[in-house]
Amino acid sequence: MNISGMKVKLGIVILLLVGGAVALQFSALLLGSEVDKAPAPLAHDLLLLGKQLGDQPRFMALGHDRAMEPDVLAGLGTNLYLLRDYTKLAADKTSTNDVVSLNINYYERGTATPHVPDICWAGNGLTKVYDTEILVPNVPHKDGTRSTVPMRLLSFAPRKAEGMIPGLEEKADQSRLLTVGYTFQVNGQYVGNRAQVVKLFWRRDSRFGYHCKIEITYRAYVPPEQARPVIEDFLRASLPQIEECLPDWQKLNAPTGGTTAAGVVPGH
Repeated sequence: MNISGMKVKLGIVILLLVGGAVALQFSALLLGSEVDKAPAPLAHDLLLLGKQLGDQPRFMALGHDRAMEPDVLAGLGTNLYLLRDYTKLAADKTSTNDVVSLNINYYERGTATPHVPDICWAGNGLTKVYDTEILVPNVPHKDGTRSTVPMRLLSFAPRKAEGMIPGLEEKADQSRLLTVGYTFQVNGQYVGNRAQVVKLFWRRDSRFGYHCKIEITYRAYVPPEQARPVIEDFLRASLPQIEECLPDWQKLNAPTGGTTAAGVVPGH
């Protein structure tokens, strides 16, 4: 694909994202909810997320964190993000060939539509082959509890030109796909699609509001059944530390600014 063609596609993607932001605000009005939410800042900078994740540990960071290009950030709608690669560790603590990219996008107020690979990857020439919502069981949280977390799982066939993600080599075999999973934490709860983000964010009883996309990409073209268990395992290993960076929504919205409401566990 030539440079001019790539610029046209990028422009289309940005227009779609901007249009989505307008639609998100309009949906809030239709639901009769509060549009003007106070921003909910991160509890800790996302860059403080551990370079080692999980018990023993199970994953270790590779290389340096990546920075997004200015035009990509403009479409993203936030500058609060983390792009970092991790490798899964073997029992002897050596690196394996299972490498994932973690992409966290945080919105301290709901002024932008959730940014998902459904749009941007297709806009960059990849063809979506599989699209399903899954439930990841036995996911630990920062408070020591565990729950089932919904996740959207997508698989893409590579385009004929250069691969979208730097460092990935293309494969001619279309049965070997690029697989990504993502979930959102919205006001302390997890959902697997953008419609649910809108529903949970625009609540009348919420003075504050935020949403955070957690996206995990398996960094090789492999059968989806090979990528999925690694993505699920990484979610389990990383989520407690990710939650340490996010606000405590129950405390933010407590009537007296007090402690978390009894019986309510963030992430459930």
